Amino acid sequence: EAARLGTDRSGLLDMLFSKRPLGEIMVHLVKMIETQSPGARGSVIIFNQASGSQVIAPSLGPLYHRVAGKIDPYSDAFRNSPMLTGVRSEPDLARALPACTHPRLLEEMGLGAAISAPILSDSERRLGLILLHYARGTQPRAEDRSLLTMASRAAALGIEQQELAKRLAFQAQHDPMTGLPNRERLTEMLEEALAVERRRGGTAAVLFLDLDRFKQVNDALGHTVGDQLLKKVAERLQGMVGPDDIVARIAADEFALVLAGLEGAKEVFRKP
Repeated sequence: EAARLGTDRSGLLDMLFSKRPLGEIMVHLVKMIETQSPGARGSVIIFNQASGSQVIAPSLGPLYHRVAGKIDPYSDAFRNSPMLTGVRSEPDLARALPACTHPRLLEEMGLGAAISAPILSDSERRLGLILLHYARGTQPRAEDRSLLTMASRAAALGIEQQELAKRLAFQAQHDPMTGLPNRERLTEMLEEALAVERRRGGTAAVLFLDLDRFKQVNDALGHTVGDQLLKKVAERLQGMVGPDDIVARIAADEFALVLAGLEGAKEVFRKP
């Protein structure tokens, strides 16, 4: 088992350093801990307030995903759950999930005891939860606690690596002040918009706007006021266009708009 664990950990590190998709990394991680604890079945729940929690449990069926997907990690009940404070052994997981709306489903699946560990960032931010489930009547092994501790650290590394990659990708293609797409991203989005319009027989218009006497604002009132003005302009432009349209900042005082879904050039003037 020790040799197999070493091989699996090396494979996991290779996946992390080669920046493989997070889902693949988590599947490998879950299978690794299942191999080390025969009979147990693992799962990873990655918290995401915007899109909902992601459940990775290759050895557990859709019913389990339905149960785990009901967990709201940001609810008051779950936020204060002891499961998020450290490695815990739960004799009956169904009774330890305050946010689980269908605890009997775990019993129907034959799942009883579980060991859980929070997935924490370096700053102690809660990224998710990793679990090992055991069949009813089966007790966790003592060594599974240290196994899950190791796995939670590896999961945190994978999640933080993905978050960093997303942040860097966003920063490379967006204006840091307004959050709008920059010139490079605008070019890509324009090509995508034109491809959509070609398929549906429509057209798109590109408008360029610049702020007159913006330098005078900076010189007279300071760059802080100038920055606030740019942010306000960005907000107003976004509020004026539709959901399929694009607003970008392409230079210091220059913006671009892509108006999609037009039937012809004259329709630009009828756009709200």
